Amino acid sequence: LICHYGYIFLDKRFTTVTTFRVILKKVLFIQLFVSPIYMLAFFATIGLLNRWSAEEIVRNTWEKGSRIYTAECMVWPLVSTLNFYLVPA
Repeated sequence: LICHYGYIFLDKRFTTVTTFRVILKKVLFIQLFVSPIYMLAFFATIGLLNRWSAEEIVRNTWEKGSRIYTAECMVWPLVSTLNFYLVPA
């Protein structure tokens, strides 16, 4: 749902014009806002399902989430750029 509503926001906020500037704004929005919120929700859900304490959830989110986010930043900006360029809104 987080990604779904993030993309809906982007489609409403930005025109369907696929200029480099618009694509860059969309990619930055996804990487800087949607992705961290998605990861927080993921680790919170995993923690709740595993009955972790709040401290364990925070620790796992910080330790594992930072590594995952770093790896994600190496792959997804290019994929998102191609997605926004090739796939119509």
